[in-house]
Amino acid sequence: MITQPANAEGIVGLIEDIFALHGADSYLGEEVTMAEHMLQAAYLAEQQGESESVILAALLHDVGHYANALPPEVLMNGQDNRHQVSGADWLARFF
Repeated sequence: MITQPANAEGIVGLIEDIFALHGADSYLGEEVTMAEHMLQAAYLAEQQGESESVILAALLHDVGHYANALPPEVLMNGQDNRHQVSGADWLARFF
């Protein structure tokens, strides 16, 4: 589970840590990693001319997998880890 950075500037380093620690994780059994999946989403938003806010949201849309106590693997077992809620709540403190 991710922790609370000491200040708003610390969020960038913490996001970098998430990518470094979990970016190579399998994306729920797919042939891409978590980092590749998140980067693909941001790339597609950018290619469609979306705003910086939407591109950032696309990049961080799965950060909630690491913001709650349930690991992403529970999704493969059919259990919703509510990553969309935990991620949004965690990121709302900084953005």
